[in-house]
Amino acid sequence: MGNATTTGEDNNVSNYDNANPEDTADNGIENGVPAEIPDHLSITGIIVSIEDDNGTVTYIIEDEHGNPAHLVTSEDTEFIYHWLVRRGAGVGDTVTGWYSAYGIMPMIWPPQYNITRLDIQETPEA
Repeated sequence: MGNATTTGEDNNVSNYDNANPEDTADNGIENGVPAEIPDHLSITGIIVSIEDDNGTVTYIIEDEHGNPAHLVTSEDTEFIYHWLVRRGAGVGDTVTGWYSAYGIMPMIWPPQYNITRLDIQETPEA
């Protein structure tokens, strides 16, 4: 008793609320959260358009499967460039947006990510 439990035979829903903190050292749970969850997650895609709304820049991207996503940046977003000329991100460039795994995310389509770091790779011209 006190360990995280799985409810139902065909159901993989875990109940971490019942985990005893003393029992978590050997089951990968720390403070009620699985230890393998990273602080930040990422999404990568190609910029298809850019919207600027009073300093909040939103990069609309398509991932490798053609799914759209909105990467919302702010004045606190860190920009990382992978080439010498720092012209900023443009349509056709590949970007990777990093966002907090624990941040608030609206459940809308297409998904909207509040980006803390944006890695920009210039797409070579053909």
